[in-house]
Amino acid sequence: VSLSSNTGAFSVLLTARFLSLLMHIQTTLAFGVELQRSGQAFEFDLGGFVRQSRFGRSRTRMILAECKSYNSFERIDIKRMQALGSIYPGASLLFACVRPALTGQERKLIGSLAKKGRRRIGSEEPGNPVIVLTGNELFATFGLKDT
Repeated sequence: VSLSSNTGAFSVLLTARFLSLLMHIQTTLAFGVELQRSGQAFEFDLGGFVRQSRFGRSRTRMILAECKSYNSFERIDIKRMQALGSIYPGASLLFACVRPALTGQERKLIGSLAKKGRRRIGSEEPGNPVIVLTGNELFATFGLKDT
């Protein structure tokens, strides 16, 4: 894995650390995934399954992540994640960057996807919940509560 700021590898590793160590979630993750479907290639930085136990019940969810170290999320990133969400309904779509905040344009683009992701599958599950992590969360020392 190259830690070049252009590839987003730094934020990929910090995202994996956040999920597994800081959130205490069991994870099975793959890095730099490319899949083919109907002749079309889809790439994402981090994907896999997360399992969190709460009140004696556990739940496994698929998570698909687009990570940026210092670059901005662009429309093509959002469209790719939206397409992946339609292939994997119920998967959480995660956007992570090491910058302390998203730009206004990023908030608008990701916000639009988040609204669509709230639509329900069946009676309970949101279609594709969206998670956003910035440097504030990724660089946390002990966990989300301490951020």
